[in-house]
Amino acid sequence: MIQKELNEENKEIKNKAYELYEKHGFKDGNDFVDWLEAERQTGIRSRLISRKQLRNMLLAIIGILCVIVVILLFMLFNRNPRMDLSEKSLSDLKVMMLVLDPNHNEKIVVFGDTHFGFGKSTLSKDAQTLLDKDVQVLKENPQTNVRMAGYTSAKGSEEVNQ
Repeated sequence: MIQKELNEENKEIKNKAYELYEKHGFKDGNDFVDWLEAERQTGIRSRLISRKQLRNMLLAIIGILCVIVVILLFMLFNRNPRMDLSEKSLSDLKVMMLVLDPNHNEKIVVFGDTHFGFGKSTLSKDAQTLLDKDVQVLKENPQTNVRMAGYTSAKGSEEVNQ
């Protein structure tokens, strides 16, 4: 009885299979198997192609990253030395700001810096000599208008730099 049921079940399965073959345009199971094998082979080829494409994309990304790293290293080691503003360069910068912003019809004459000693209100001998030269130039050119700028030391506190 069991064998008979199995045979009937197998017939039923075969009938359903043939219906599906016909429905999808296959003559019999062999055509279907051939189609499955062709699909499997195509899948293998497409996987190989996609692996090659993936490998090529990864190599391109690695190449681009290497170029970026080289550029960053070049920028890191090819930096211009950082400019530290000393008191002298800062005062030169302030004078340059005055010189670069002249009115038209102005002739610019730049005098040197006159510094006081830290915590003192008297000029040093060098500063007095420099100031005497500047006074002489002004005496020789009485029509000269003077722009002066004064700054306190960056070293002292607010009380000291009044």
